[in-house]
Amino acid sequence: MRLYRRPILIPLRSALAMAAICFAALLASLAAGDSLHSFDHAGFAKASSSPHAPRSPFTGQGREVTLGKLCQATEIADIHTHPDPKSEVCYEVKAHEFMVSKPFNANWTKILLQDGEYGYSLTSHLVFLPYTVTHSNSPAQRGSGAVGSPEIAGFALGLVGLPVSTGLRNGGFVHRAFEVGGIELPFSLKKQSEIGKPVTRLEDLQPGDRLYFWDGRKDRLGFGGIYLGGGHFIGPLPNKRKIETDYLGSKKWLKCLVAARR
Repeated sequence: MRLYRRPILIPLRSALAMAAICFAALLASLAAGDSLHSFDHAGFAKASSSPHAPRSPFTGQGREVTLGKLCQATEIADIHTHPDPKSEVCYEVKAHEFMVSKPFNANWTKILLQDGEYGYSLTSHLVFLPYTVTHSNSPAQRGSGAVGSPEIAGFALGLVGLPVSTGLRNGGFVHRAFEVGGIELPFSLKKQSEIGKPVTRLEDLQPGDRLYFWDGRKDRLGFGGIYLGGGHFIGPLPNKRKIETDYLGSKKWLKCLVAARR
């Protein structure tokens, strides 16, 4: 097996090395009759008159090209030169690595390669995440080496699927994501929730903002998450064994969201 053409891989820090690649959440449509809500420092407040989901800062700027959707290998996956299991394998992707994908048919998915061409992987070896990957021609973005909120969102996304038992419960998840980005935060949820600039309206949230949720049964902060954009967030969700993403606009999360910090 000759490995000679690599796919574009997006694991954690490599997202920064690929200066023009960023994660952008798909804009999720609210269910009929639902509306966004604003919240104050104490938590859930009154309904907002805006019928639209928070807008991703990565879209609508006229400087981006959509490359494809973000996907992750669930196991070792071969990238073939053609949508045929007998065709030559140009690369072998490790489990849990992120790639840029486009749909091809029910059995095969197109994978973007570093030379700009596409390889093919069996769809059954992949899981698809609700985010687009875009290429930006912005000189400011290409020249910036600083770790900012969008990069933190990318680091957080790299933790999806990890067991919460590996130190990611409570404040551990937010602490780990920011630590990967070179930013030290306390492990304590309470202390984390008191650091940074408060964000008091859902429509003002940006990727990388920290979210804190109340546990009514224990009468204390339950867990911390990170906003990804497009109304989605990621964190150690209650009763889940692994880090997962979910839609922040659902009533169950708005009911217990008590603080957001930047």
